[in-house]
Amino acid sequence: MCGRFALRLARPEIRRVVEADEWIDEEQFVPRYNIAPRSQAPVIRRGQPGGYVLHTMKWGLVPHWSKHEDKTLSTTNARAENLVEGGGMWASIKGKKRCAVVAQGYYEWLTKGKEKLPHFTKPRDGSLMLMAALYDSVVLEDPTDKTQGQTAPLWTFSIVTTEANKDFSWLHDRQPVILSTRAALDTWLNTDTQTWTPALSKLVRPYSDGDHPLEW
Repeated sequence: MCGRFALRLARPEIRRVVEADEWIDEEQFVPRYNIAPRSQAPVIRRGQPGGYVLHTMKWGLVPHWSKHEDKTLSTTNARAENLVEGGGMWASIKGKKRCAVVAQGYYEWLTKGKEKLPHFTKPRDGSLMLMAALYDSVVLEDPTDKTQGQTAPLWTFSIVTTEANKDFSWLHDRQPVILSTRAALDTWLNTDTQTWTPALSKLVRPYSDGDHPLEW
């Protein structure tokens, strides 16, 4: 799983490193080392017409059919197996609403007896880590608003996880799907077909890019 990640770079530095036409809601992101679920963080998604944009969204996907934010719904992560196999709540999202979460690395906790020891996984070369994700937007009903009954659109995301590879299975049995190359990013963000494709299924396999190793 992925329950915490870090992005402490200043916003101008993020804009410099990430190739994007604009950054929507940039001011809502506060750089920090401990980004938790239900907080705001930047993702990369397709813009119009076909370029990339940075967009600050809330971590923890709220489906577009929701009337209210259900905080009991577990959407911090989306299992890759569920995307590949079909059905479920991701079926209407996975073909057309894919994004990549910008991070410097993610945290996982190793359980030893009663202790949980944090480990920070990051690219060995110090580059940014891009984690595959899904996003959605919804206009929720506002029970306090007696005139319109609606609020502004809420944009949210869920990080895709897969089985941990052999180098990291000692730490946890799951890890985020990491897009380690520009080609992988382009494939993940290409929503022209509006469907799930075999190329996407290959991307969500356990991490195996020896040219871009990870370390903890």
